[in-house]
Amino acid sequence: MYDNVYIVSGTIVLIERMTLSAITNLREENGTAIANQDDQIKKVNDHTFKVKSQSGSGFYEVKATPNGMTCDCPDFVYRGGKCKHIQATRYYLEIEKDTSSGTVTEKVHLTYTQAWNAYHKLSNIEATNAAIKRKFGETLKSKNPTAQVNELLAKIIAYNLTVVIHWMYENGIHPEFLQLKSEDCN
Repeated sequence: MYDNVYIVSGTIVLIERMTLSAITNLREENGTAIANQDDQIKKVNDHTFKVKSQSGSGFYEVKATPNGMTCDCPDFVYRGGKCKHIQATRYYLEIEKDTSSGTVTEKVHLTYTQAWNAYHKLSNIEATNAAIKRKFGETLKSKNPTAQVNELLAKIIAYNLTVVIHWMYENGIHPEFLQLKSEDCN
């Protein structure tokens, strides 16, 4: 019968009990219907689309991100799954065309700009962490949290010293360390 009863703007709305697959199929059907109508989906840029609202006069914004598509409609915001606007955009990006050799599916591939500087920084950090773990072990022996931080900092300093010593002997560099004058020490 009816699973839930909601009151929307003073009107009682009855939600009929449906299975999850039936709801998903309904969203796919509605998305396909939206995509098949003219002027329902507008491409804003390579990763953003405006999909016309079926119940109102506005548009919903569908964005393609590396983690998947998002929409600002209430269905997506509150439920989190693929709404009919996302389904319509996906169908819009994968349009079937009839040609002389048969039906051809033309896929539009979305590409994302790479943040290479951030990638290289993270790669260097991961490589350094792996080297520290290899040289000095993966575990901390200290039990106290403050002592653990100090132990980790000591491992980092020791690693940096091994790198400097390696460069001194392999590449012939001569590092100049801070030298304190005797009058500064008093």
